[in-house]
Amino acid sequence: MFVVVCNFDIVDHDNNVLFKVLGPCCPCRCATELFFQVRILIAIIQLPAIVTPGRCATELYFQVRILLAIFQLPATVTPCRCATELYFQVRILVAIIQLPATVTPGRCATELYFQVRIVVAIIQLPATVTPGRCATELYFQVRILVAIIQLPATVTPDRCAIELYFQVRILVAIIQLPATVTPDRCATELYFQVRILVAIIQLPATVTPGRCATELYFQVRIVVAIIQLPATVTPGRCATELYFQVRILVAIIQLPATVTPGRCATELYFQDRILVTLIQLTAAVTPGGWKLYVCTRTR
Repeated sequence: MFVVVCNFDIVDHDNNVLFKVLGPCCPCRCATELFFQVRILIAIIQLPAIVTPGRCATELYFQVRILLAIFQLPATVTPCRCATELYFQVRILVAIIQLPATVTPGRCATELYFQVRIVVAIIQLPATVTPGRCATELYFQVRILVAIIQLPATVTPDRCAIELYFQVRILVAIIQLPATVTPDRCATELYFQVRILVAIIQLPATVTPGRCATELYFQVRIVVAIIQLPATVTPGRCATELYFQVRILVAIIQLPATVTPGRCATELYFQDRILVTLIQLTAAVTPGGWKLYVCTRTR
């Protein structure tokens, strides 16, 4: 069900099902939206009565808005193609695992078990991309995968936001930066290469809700808020009938000493949006081979 190109995958995270990215749009719009800046807004709409607990995640109905930023489209991308073949196809598969019988409407927010995948893949690679370049391995392909494991018994509703245990991987490939992109402009104009491996561990006792955002290093906090469940949703029924919203917050706490507040430290909090911000380019950076340190935030 996933769109995979060049036999390469990359892992990443967020929530919801079967979706079609960007419909037809005019050429002037395509070229102005930023390349590889992704904004994901997820809202699950009411499921039709025909969707029963036994039916799979592919039949869920979701309303997902994903804005794929496009800086500059290759000359080969014509107006009639740019919106539909935009080098991207996005499919969202949400597999919600059955909730245990002990999960009642009032406790769902702290004990939901689910897996979410978002796959963004390239439809067609430019002829200039050769096997020797990194672009062929991770060429604008992003997959978000989040696996939340069972929460320990000590996690109560008022503490769940800072003690969820899960793994998140975000890999965004880079292609090549235009020669006009200088270090001070990279944050807004580059094709990002980001690799974030996030493993959340139990927070130290000194970390309180008000302080957690500043004391977690590459920590991703996922807050699952269940919005009013209909009376017909009983503990025994499947998660496919739950209405929920997932919010992802990525907070990078300790920045390298060379990164001053004016550069990136103040740009770490985002909601309903995945953004990659350049922190610092290594001295050895050349137009043909970029290496960078990034702060990735989601809100």
